[in-house]
Amino acid sequence: MISIRKGVFETNSSSVHALILCTKEDYENLQHGKLLIEPYKNKLITWQEATRQLVDDWGYSWDEVEKMSPEALLDAYYDHDVAVDFDHWGEDYDYFEKEMTTPNGEQIVAFGYSGYNG
Repeated sequence: MISIRKGVFETNSSSVHALILCTKEDYENLQHGKLLIEPYKNKLITWQEATRQLVDDWGYSWDEVEKMSPEALLDAYYDHDVAVDFDHWGEDYDYFEKEMTTPNGEQIVAFGYSGYNG
C-alpha cells in the first residue's frame, strides 16, 4: 500500500537541512561576529543572550564568564549547544545564501545548509 500526503515535505533521516531568514543588517552582524546562531532553533542571538543561557541553564557564574576569552566563551557555547558562530555553523554541509528585496523594500537574506549526515 502506498500512502500519499499532499503538501508535506519529507526527507530521509540521514539528510540535514537548516534555513534562517533575517535582515541583511543582521546577516552582516552575524558575519562580523556580533551575532551568533542558536543551533537547534536556527535563530540569531546576541552574545549576551548566549552568556545568559550559560549562567541560567548550565550553572556558570557571571564571574566565570566575565573572565573567559571570546574563544573560550564560543567553546562553552558550542559544548552546551547554546550557540555557534557563523564560521562553524553547518561547516560540514553544502551552504547556500540568497539576498532578496521584499515588495516593501526591505533587504533580507535567506541562508542555510543541507547535506547528508551519514
